[in-house]
Amino acid sequence: MARNRTMVDPGAPRAAVLAAGLLAALLAGGCEPDATGAMREPERWTLVEELRIGSVEDTLTGFSRVAGVLPAPDGRVYVADAQDQRIRVFDADGGYVGAFGRRGQGPGETEAIRELGWVSDTLYVTDPRLRRVNLYEPDGRFVASLTLALTSRDPDLVGSVPARLLADGTAIGALAVSPAAADGSPRPAPVLRVDRSGEVVDTVTVPQYRSEQVLIQAGERVVMLPQAFVSDPLVAYSPDGLVVYVVERPAAESERDAAFRVTWLSASGDTIRTRTYPYVPVPLDRDWLEERIRVSAAGLARMTGLSEREAERTLFDKLYLPAHYPPVTQAVAGADGTLWLRREDRPNVDRREWLVLDAEGEPLGALELASSMRLWHVTAREVWASVPDELDVPFVVRMRVERVDGRRS
Repeated sequence: MARNRTMVDPGAPRAAVLAAGLLAALLAGGCEPDATGAMREPERWTLVEELRIGSVEDTLTGFSRVAGVLPAPDGRVYVADAQDQRIRVFDADGGYVGAFGRRGQGPGETEAIRELGWVSDTLYVTDPRLRRVNLYEPDGRFVASLTLALTSRDPDLVGSVPARLLADGTAIGALAVSPAAADGSPRPAPVLRVDRSGEVVDTVTVPQYRSEQVLIQAGERVVMLPQAFVSDPLVAYSPDGLVVYVVERPAAESERDAAFRVTWLSASGDTIRTRTYPYVPVPLDRDWLEERIRVSAAGLARMTGLSEREAERTLFDKLYLPAHYPPVTQAVAGADGTLWLRREDRPNVDRREWLVLDAEGEPLGALELASSMRLWHVTAREVWASVPDELDVPFVVRMRVERVDGRRS
């Protein structure tokens, strides 16, 4: 258990991959004046590790793949593991308390944990594979399962479980565009608030999305590949589900149109505020891109019978390849009203810039984190994250937020 040491970011640079490993590369950039007035410069922050939980050898306290981290008001922390679908509980000092849940389809079991959250003093766990939400007492005793799914009659949309349960008994979440609808045209994918029977109470917002997949047909052979870059809106939810954040992040065609926009919405769909954030766009690394296309074209040619030249032309034609990296790649809503935005995700760079906005949308802090770090629970004072060690074994860490001058934020 390591305490009070400046965070040493683990992990080596991880290159983005295309086609037979074709992945997005995105975010970084600074804060410029808002389109409606001057924007304050954010403080530079750093994270100082206070607690580390996990083990390389002990299967009781170690993790295979972290699927969620949720602190409790009493200082305990709940950590879900995607491999065994168990939720381990640790005290405020990182000591092991116990575990509950397991993989399966029976009462209290899960197949694919997605979200952990609190509604009053009840812990909920969402499972999109089983289309249900499990409820537990804080000590891990199973209470009930809610068969609660967001659905649509539109064949181009995919249903899911809600992202958040609200204290009033409703739930909120978003539909997604089906991979089968991969013709490149935008489709509406609404964010919905539903009651416990699944009936829609409010349509909160209706962002437009393209499929993150692309279909390539060569004769009778059809191949589905992930898009190289994605600049569709990001949606994040406050831990209590009362605020929905929509981040519109188009990749800039030029410096003149380089801006992303954040809209704050209530759970009933009322707009709280909208802010626009100009930024300095980062040009796409064309040499890297062309090399990845060549490598991917060779794999596509083997799968389809196309020549490598034909496969290369097809990839350039079908894939979304903007002039600049999309400006934001991830949005994490803080428990204190902050919004954490990960900036451009460039290849062969093992650190990512994050911008933190306060509850009014003003830039509050900026910091660099390892690209391998996953943020789970954040405030302007404390961060819970998972990080891999040099053997790629995940650990859960609690870190305090400090200004670079050493003072607490």
